[in-house]
Amino acid sequence: MNKKLIFFAIPHPVGYTIQKKTLSVYAARAREYFMHPFKLCTMRVLDISNMSIVAFGREWPHPDVDPSSRGCISELERNEGLVTWLQPRDGSIDDQIPAIRVRDKFCALSLRMQKSLFRHVRLRKDFVNREPLSNGSYKLRIPLLLLQEKVRTQTRFNVRHPICTYVTYVRSIFTYALEKCNDK
Repeated sequence: MNKKLIFFAIPHPVGYTIQKKTLSVYAARAREYFMHPFKLCTMRVLDISNMSIVAFGREWPHPDVDPSSRGCISELERNEGLVTWLQPRDGSIDDQIPAIRVRDKFCALSLRMQKSLFRHVRLRKDFVNREPLSNGSYKLRIPLLLLQEKVRTQTRFNVRHPICTYVTYVRSIFTYALEKCNDK
């Protein structure tokens, strides 16, 4: 079964028609795939006995649905309030871990979830991956793994400068050649 297919058509002599019974079965399978029931084994549960909570996030609002399922990505988008930042007791700011609280358990965020949560954060020239909190301490703006991924993507697409320089160089040579032809 193609899991991304939502609209199903049954061959019919006149054309294509949809049978309600078949559609409801496929819709139930698609719903089961996109919003499967939450099991704690699908996400890694973190042991917070030797960690301190730097910033406390809200609890996941749908306890019966796994936050890492594909159907919940839209719920996670730009929703930083769900993220709880944990730091090892003997660690520094760079050791902080983002987590999401589900049923009073702290679960690690996958890279796909991190990308969805922090999609709106842009890396500018003056970007600092530290954010001050009201109690005077600092937390990371985005997780370090995601920062490395964003930097790698940015450097891959940061090709404007050499191309512009080359185009300017070719244009100046062309202009010089035209001027020489006009002088003759």
